[in-house]
Amino acid sequence: MLEVWLIGKFEIQFSGEPVLIASRIGQSLFAYLILTAGTSHRREKLAGMFWADSPEKKARAYLRHELWRIRKALAAKSNVQYLIADDMNILFDASRDYWLDAATLSALSNHPSVEELMSALSNYRGELLPGSYEDWIMREREHLHTLYSQKMSQLLALLETEKRWHEMLEWAERWISLEYESESAYQALMIAYEALGDRAKVSATYTRCLQALHELDLEPSETTRALAFKRTSRLNIPIPLTSFIGREKELKEVASLLSESRLVTLTGSGGVGKTRLAIQVVADVMDRFPDGIWFLDLALLNDPSLVPSVLTNLLKLHESGELPILDVLSNYLRFRTALIIFDNCEHLIESCAQLINSLLTSCANLSVLATSREALRLSGETFYRVPSLELAKPGIEPAIENLLNIESMRLFIERATTVSRDFSIGSQDANILAEICRRLDGIPLAIELAAARVNVLSVPEILKRLDDRFNMLTNGLRSSLPRQQTLRAMIEWSYELLSEKEQLLFRRLAVFSGGWTLEAAEEICGIEEIERSEILALLGQLVNKSLIVGETSSDEPRYRRLETIRQFAREQFVESRESGLLRDRHLIYFLKKAEKIEPYLMGTEQSVWLDYLELELENCRLALDRSIQSGKDEESFRLFNALGWFWFIHCHFTEGEEWFRKIMDLRTSVSKNIQAKALRSVAWLYMAKGDDRACVSFHQESLTLYRELGDMKEVSTTLQLIGVTEYKRGFLAKARSYLEESFDISRQVDNKAAMPRVLIHLAGFSEIEHDFVTARRYYEEALALCREIGEGYLTHIVLSSMGDFEFSQKDNLKARQYHEEALRICIKLKHKRTIGDSLISFANILSAENRYLESARLQGVATRLFDETESLIASRVAQIKKSADLPKKHLGEATYWKEFDFGKTLKLEQAVEIALKQ
Repeated sequence: MLEVWLIGKFEIQFSGEPVLIASRIGQSLFAYLILTAGTSHRREKLAGMFWADSPEKKARAYLRHELWRIRKALAAKSNVQYLIADDMNILFDASRDYWLDAATLSALSNHPSVEELMSALSNYRGELLPGSYEDWIMREREHLHTLYSQKMSQLLALLETEKRWHEMLEWAERWISLEYESESAYQALMIAYEALGDRAKVSATYTRCLQALHELDLEPSETTRALAFKRTSRLNIPIPLTSFIGREKELKEVASLLSESRLVTLTGSGGVGKTRLAIQVVADVMDRFPDGIWFLDLALLNDPSLVPSVLTNLLKLHESGELPILDVLSNYLRFRTALIIFDNCEHLIESCAQLINSLLTSCANLSVLATSREALRLSGETFYRVPSLELAKPGIEPAIENLLNIESMRLFIERATTVSRDFSIGSQDANILAEICRRLDGIPLAIELAAARVNVLSVPEILKRLDDRFNMLTNGLRSSLPRQQTLRAMIEWSYELLSEKEQLLFRRLAVFSGGWTLEAAEEICGIEEIERSEILALLGQLVNKSLIVGETSSDEPRYRRLETIRQFAREQFVESRESGLLRDRHLIYFLKKAEKIEPYLMGTEQSVWLDYLELELENCRLALDRSIQSGKDEESFRLFNALGWFWFIHCHFTEGEEWFRKIMDLRTSVSKNIQAKALRSVAWLYMAKGDDRACVSFHQESLTLYRELGDMKEVSTTLQLIGVTEYKRGFLAKARSYLEESFDISRQVDNKAAMPRVLIHLAGFSEIEHDFVTARRYYEEALALCREIGEGYLTHIVLSSMGDFEFSQKDNLKARQYHEEALRICIKLKHKRTIGDSLISFANILSAENRYLESARLQGVATRLFDETESLIASRVAQIKKSADLPKKHLGEATYWKEFDFGKTLKLEQAVEIALKQ
């Protein structure tokens, strides 16, 4: 008999002898045919299904080849023709004598015996075709999983009926070993242990169940909780009608805080999920509060004086004329170990703070968990800012199954499914959905409102409409509070709770893009009704009220808004009478800041200021756009010029070029000096992109202007840049002429910044002439000048050139030393393109050390970095190709490309470790 195992492994035997199908796709094709035995499949369907990325003709050829391999493997062990095929169709003959593990469960009758169930279920040892993720396999796998769960539940129910407790334990554990998160299996264990009188095991099993479910961001059902322990009759919390997604880390942290502090306040922006988190954490802390847990919903209460009365009614207490209401509450709670959740305190903050303080100071065993958009500011309070849901990281494309496990994505999908049962996400839409969740800042309410639109809009259409999110994200659940039924209402609620000056600063701060510093806010927004000295305190209030996020990751504290709040603030800002004035102040501030920073971009503090500009890039873009739109030509050119070296060093080549295109027609309206500087800046950008001809053209225009101005220092710098570019183009005579003229002028005007580049190219000429002594002298002189100047990027170029020179001289140790220092400089500068160049140099060194696998991996990392920075120009392609020669020769093409592709997945830290390891 032919016996086939597809569950937990792929194995075929005929009369005990193995049948080997070597290719993975052949195994998959055979599995599909036998799982659908008796069903005829058209050849074109199978070809398109298994070779979807291949042209039809090739796909059909591949199909014929794999069928031949399958038949050959079967024929080697048996004369039986299991596959029936003609020019049109293929099927597995179901009339033949064969056994398939995946068919045993479906073959069971509707009312099988315990023994029949055990026999069939024993064949289930894992998932169908493990390691394969084709769509049809995933569907069949899910079908088998559902069937297995049904039959296992049926078996355990029969064992419980027959009181076969030990067998029930055995089969429940077997289920858990295959499906760690199966809540039904844990329930069966608890039932069996309870029947055997082992309450300790019941408790231990519940803990195991919690751990398993929390790993999937799930919570145990009421049935499971009821099996674990008796619920207190004083548990007065609302039961959510929707599932709770994610937040495992937050649940643990809040539960831990409640064990350390008697007052914990959950803060955060509107819609972030403070209430749901407060309700959900009860499951983890309820055993600490045997005398009761109460949920006080203050959302619809508008009179602050009624807060004590509402709590009294919740506790079912009666006010008397003899005792003040606070005494009634204190007397009831004084000796109780209890928890009260004060939900939605922000609009009643003073009254809530007073009541909570009175209760906590008179009731030693009472704890309070509050939710509010700002802290209560009470002694002993611990506040916990509830973060947004987990987001997919931009620029990273993990496997779809990993992407769909991200909290924000799971919430969208689950809520969308309740709106449209047919809703599903394919690999193409998964990344679009990730972007939607990012644009909505991972705010649960915003995501739920967006998900509610899937009945009328596709996922790509939802993304397109997010710029008009306040009109799109409406029509929330009628059961929700009015302020939670639309996105605008949610933010307006918070805005209306602000003081007049807080509202004014809230609007003014919309002049920024991508964040701001305290200094910038004071300089730009501290006018008229708000004194500069008031800005800090007002900013603090907006942070406390969760309308601004404070960040301390950089040296100088920064502030930003969530995107949804930013759009609301932008609307308020545009409608205000002072928006034009503030935009001009914003432009002036960032123009002065960029010009002040520019000299430091070439010195020892280069990396610090480059990082600063990266943080302020959105504001610089906004300022440039303002200068262009308002016809401020000189300011446009000055800001472009001040950012020129930044565009180049941080690989913003295309962006810098685009800004130049926008202002180039305005050149005649500014001075020759400003024009010349702009032309030289854009020439650098073209050089980085590999367009050396355009680079020389712009440098020549710049040189003409500098000669007319008589600025010999800039003349010498520009001559040097033209010489370097001509050297790259292969025009060595031209290059030498320009470089030597630059060198002579640089010495006359003491332009030390231009001389190192000239020297390394003069060293290159000496290498061509085989005068290696002179070449080394030029290199050493260039390095000494760089160390004197202290400019990191130029130092890297010289060190890299020296490393390549020593490598050509077969001195690998010196080459390593120079390249290591160069690489560390690049990393400090966060300059991906030059890091890639350094890694290619190390790849060559590794090949010389016979470390071909590692060399191939570094080439893969470098290529990824070049792709990310638009730097994979012809010269670098040739460089990588040359570096690949030795690894390909020793590893073979297949192994080389496997390691190369693996290298593309490595983190930068891993690549650096490979490069520097000797």
